[in-house]
Amino acid sequence: MTPSFREILEVLNQHQVEFIVVGGVAAVIHGAPTTTFDLDTLVRLNEATAERLARALSKLKARFREHRKTIRPTVEDILAGGHLLLMTRAGPLDVLGFIVAKMMYGKLNIPPMMILGNPSTYAFTFAPSIQTKRGSKAPCRKNSYQPSASGAIASFRDSS
Repeated sequence: MTPSFREILEVLNQHQVEFIVVGGVAAVIHGAPTTTFDLDTLVRLNEATAERLARALSKLKARFREHRKTIRPTVEDILAGGHLLLMTRAGPLDVLGFIVAKMMYGKLNIPPMMILGNPSTYAFTFAPSIQTKRGSKAPCRKNSYQPSASGAIASFRDSS
């Protein structure tokens, strides 16, 4: 995990945002030999979380990365439940209201893996991350999603 991703996760935790790490970073946490340029987060969609997330995004100076003009995300944008593709002072962040087949945070029945030693920072467990990626229309480097030795997760936890 790069220092920029760590900063984003720390700010989200400081603001008590309910989220789970998905996508490439979740795969890397589980030892997949892949790279990613952004942090994907699946957030709980409710008013309280949206307000906390908006404050966290403000602290990170988040803006929509696809626009020339600086446009900041609002609570209404978050509650719309789509995908917010953002650039923050710490790097790119995707805030997702759902993942494959409209799977939302509150409908996940998969136990996540805690990361950063923080009880409120979680990543998808390895197998569901692969299943989710393979079920999407997004390109998937299937051969790169091979779990390495279980020690990779332990060493990650020890280094954080």
